[in-house]
Amino acid sequence: MKPREVFLKGCAEISKEFVQHGFKSLQKGQLLKKTALDSDITFEIYFQSNAKNHSASVQISPQFSIYSSELKSWQIARNNIKGETMFLYWDGYEIDGSSTAFDIVLPENVQAVEFVERFLQIPIFAKKPKPKYSFTKINKQKQAGKTKFLEVLLSGEYRGMGIEMLCLHPEQLPAVLRAEIYAISKRREPHEAAYGKVENPCTTPIIQNHIGGRGGMALSLNLYKIGKDWSWDDEASEDSDGPGEYECNMEVMQTAKEGDDLFSLDVGPGFYYEYAMYIVEYMRAHFPSVAIWGGLDCGGGWTDGCTYAASLYSHEKVQFPVKYNIKHTLKYYTEYGIVRAYRWYYYKGYKKKYEYSVAGFYLANREYDRGWGNYPKKEKDITPFGEYYDLVEMALSHVADPFEQVLETAVNIMLPQPEMYAKNPEAHRLLKAALPEIEDWDKESIYTAYMAFTTEGDRQVCEFRVRYPMKKYLLTLLELADSGMIDFIKTQIYESRHE
Repeated sequence: MKPREVFLKGCAEISKEFVQHGFKSLQKGQLLKKTALDSDITFEIYFQSNAKNHSASVQISPQFSIYSSELKSWQIARNNIKGETMFLYWDGYEIDGSSTAFDIVLPENVQAVEFVERFLQIPIFAKKPKPKYSFTKINKQKQAGKTKFLEVLLSGEYRGMGIEMLCLHPEQLPAVLRAEIYAISKRREPHEAAYGKVENPCTTPIIQNHIGGRGGMALSLNLYKIGKDWSWDDEASEDSDGPGEYECNMEVMQTAKEGDDLFSLDVGPGFYYEYAMYIVEYMRAHFPSVAIWGGLDCGGGWTDGCTYAASLYSHEKVQFPVKYNIKHTLKYYTEYGIVRAYRWYYYKGYKKKYEYSVAGFYLANREYDRGWGNYPKKEKDITPFGEYYDLVEMALSHVADPFEQVLETAVNIMLPQPEMYAKNPEAHRLLKAALPEIEDWDKESIYTAYMAFTTEGDRQVCEFRVRYPMKKYLLTLLELADSGMIDFIKTQIYESRHE
């Protein structure tokens, strides 16, 4: 048997005796936990493996801890002492804490493990894909599972460690938690441009399924050992392993000094401000004495910079009942040019090129999985209208959750510009009047939107997600179509489709 298998088998055998006395066996028997009748005091026994274990010799080192939440609050109020441990038995000797003064001295590695365990419980994190764990030892990065990661963390024998993971989409959160997230926006100063101007705020109907890199809803929690060469200027020096100012740093110890553990929460430019604040406040609530600094974006503040470019208010949700059936609704929106399929890609460096299609739709989540802007001008990934209709029918009949239906059916669309209807001067004027003020850089992208199908109770609805200033423009388009003022466009659309 491998040393690890022998170790776990030994833990399991030892655990059997404690289970009979009310302990719960966790982590394959490596952790035993019991809560006292007063629901405040918790007893823990953790079995640690020895790094020198081999097939002929396996050692198990037990660590005994007793925790108290009430004691934690009392310590912070009286002496600002960190931690909630009232007694700890560590590596064969007793640490201060058994006396009536409760002057706790927590080993830094133990507190780091507590910090990580609590961090992983934050409810906005996605369960799938699973977090990625890694650690650097002797200048070599190694991947690990959670159990191994915590073992290395507890040992202290590392230079750096990291956890990469994803957050849930706002509409995947329970209603109460989602309301709590949105409430954070009220405390944001200055407020972002869209705040308070959107009746039904929403975000893009896209789910990120890959971990890695600084983008979208991915984040990483990194743990470093502070060294002599660390820089705490606006950005870390080239020779330093330390994080820069743009990360929201959570320090386990009050005063950063050589040898201390430093947690760094690293989020990409597409992260939500509200999510970042929720994570920080969640950890602060459980570790009140943790020092926090950083988090400034590249614009020098908490808002409107590149760090928090994503917004919970970027789009507005507008829903309409399906007219007659799905096929009729699709025909209606496409024959008036209201719904046009598009995608974009880069060419000649960072110039953005939009590509339109009249042959079908580009599924929003499929395009995102490919990597926006990273493909050449090709039609092969388009979903023909017939296939899309079948996909919608399947999603609405077999997928129960309304938002999951949106994810399955969401497509990228480009709303038509007023010039498309210039043949009717009055229609052209009304559309121009419905447009918001548009920056030069936004003259084309402001028309980008999403269309999807979902259910509201027992009825089917077509859902548009438009940029938040464009709701009036969309409603004007639909009013013009209903009035017959833009019927002339049908012939043009038909001819372009059959060229």
